[in-house]
Amino acid sequence: MSSYMIFCVEKTFNKLCCAFQQILALFPYLYLWLWGGALLDERAIYIVIIGWNTTSVHWDWELAAERRRLVQTFNKKDIVCDVFAGAGALTLLSARKVWRVFANDPITDALKYLARNTIDNKLQAKVELYNLDCSMFVKTLANFKKPVLMTQIVFSLPTSPDTLSGALKGAFDRKIWPVHQPLPIVHVYGYSHMPSWGKNFSHLIVERLQLKMETVELHVVKSLDSTREMICASFRLPEQVAFYD
Repeated sequence: MSSYMIFCVEKTFNKLCCAFQQILALFPYLYLWLWGGALLDERAIYIVIIGWNTTSVHWDWELAAERRRLVQTFNKKDIVCDVFAGAGALTLLSARKVWRVFANDPITDALKYLARNTIDNKLQAKVELYNLDCSMFVKTLANFKKPVLMTQIVFSLPTSPDTLSGALKGAFDRKIWPVHQPLPIVHVYGYSHMPSWGKNFSHLIVERLQLKMETVELHVVKSLDSTREMICASFRLPEQVAFYD
């Protein structure tokens, strides 16, 4: 299938999604086809089925393109930690490409639909589910007797700098984490301007995690209004944060 055809199908699908978004709440359970995009290294096209309850699990159609962009940066050997997995959009797309996905959501209802979606897509062998507070999820995986050697950590929902710091600061143990194993890359979403904090989101991350601004890669996801944008900040987790004592 040509790139032009992919574009046309995706564009048409997104328009239909926007049209149906107004009436989704009328249906308690839905199975919709989500266009997965050309994510595999072989440029193969695949479809992922997502099922969820619109009364308890939030869904944002506008973030579909962002999920595809992020997964394109992963490789086959990656081990991904999805901190706020929800119904599993990012988890399932990632599992089609990477070695393994550890998916977590603190909301029990969301985890129930994620479990069902994982089985329906026959990905249970590549996805492991957790129902933990985000402050404990990464720490739990990193401190198993044989730690999960995660390479990518994704905070899918807009996350405050303090929540991010609480989830990552001191989450790793030097005695357990292999000396030659690189620390994971972190991807976190937030808003470019945060009036209540009086500072830019990226500056707050740099401040809370003691990063250097040049080590943080920023990507604009979408405009929210004339003053705010949703952004994705990506960076390698620094040792002084991971092994903080």
